[in-house]
Amino acid sequence: MRYLTNLGYVVDVVAHSNGCTIGRIASEIYAMPVNTFVAINPALKKDLNPCASAKLVQVWHNDGDIAVELGKWLRWLTP
Repeated sequence: MRYLTNLGYVVDVVAHSNGCTIGRIASEIYAMPVNTFVAINPALKKDLNPCASAKLVQVWHNDGDIAVELGKWLRWLTP
C-alpha cells in the first residue's frame, strides 16, 4: 500500500470479519496508508477503531449476525 500511495494512488480498503482484524494490525504496526477503511461485520470489540491511520472509517454491522453471535461463545469452548 505504501508503494501505491508513493505512486500517487489513493488506497481504499473494504474488509469483512477477520479481514478487519488484519487491517487493524496493519494499521497499528505498519501505519498502513489508507484513505478510507470500510469494516463490514468486523471481528473486533465494538469500542476499537479498526484502522486508526485511515482518514475515514466506516463500520457496517447488523445485530443479528449469526457468525458474530456464535463467535462470542468460542472463548468458552476453546482452551
